[in-house]
Amino acid sequence: MSLQAIKYARGSLHLLDQRLLPFETVYLEVPDAKAAWTQIRDMVVRGAPAIGVTGALAMAVELHTNKAGGKSFSTVADTLTFIINTLDYLVTRCARPGASLRPKRGPTCLGHAIHRKGSLASCNAEASVISFLPPSRRSRPTAVNLADAAIKLRRVAETAAAADGATPVSISTAVIEAAEAFLEEDIAANKVRLWGVWRGAGAGGRGPGAGVIPYLVALQRHLQVWNLS
Repeated sequence: MSLQAIKYARGSLHLLDQRLLPFETVYLEVPDAKAAWTQIRDMVVRGAPAIGVTGALAMAVELHTNKAGGKSFSTVADTLTFIINTLDYLVTRCARPGASLRPKRGPTCLGHAIHRKGSLASCNAEASVISFLPPSRRSRPTAVNLADAAIKLRRVAETAAAADGATPVSISTAVIEAAEAFLEEDIAANKVRLWGVWRGAGAGGRGPGAGVIPYLVALQRHLQVWNLS
């Protein structure tokens, strides 16, 4: 018996609520990036790798389910703007609905850079705000993997957009597939983590630690789950 911290099928994402372990097993739906940001902040998902995977898959859900796999976009530029703003939002709060795209301090965020520069191509030299925001501006202070995933997915989107015959659908598909690769990579990496016995529930797949918890519950042991990440 084992638990999955993340349950994903294309267009559908659910997170194991680790705040309730080991006495309850509850999965929360993640229908969009806003929900992902909230659940990361509220410690529903734990462990830097799983946080990064969650952000990447939330981007995939946004594109596949909420944007019809890219068919909802009218142009390549619109597609890129949406992807970059969504990734920016997942790591920061500067692109949240109704808020100014410019942080109170520090560098210009990606969404504002696009608006000010007039095109994504001219924003490539802009340093992304997500790489050096102070902890208080991030969805989680330790969400290093989340920022890394966002940067990588942005590069995937830009590369797909630069390809001959690029369309909103082709760009969206490239980002979705790259996001799904994060999950597969995390599952594979988790299998070789020497300390995975305790970290397993904080990884994307069925780590050894994820199996320990329900086993002890079945034996009616009282276990306090500590976040060791």
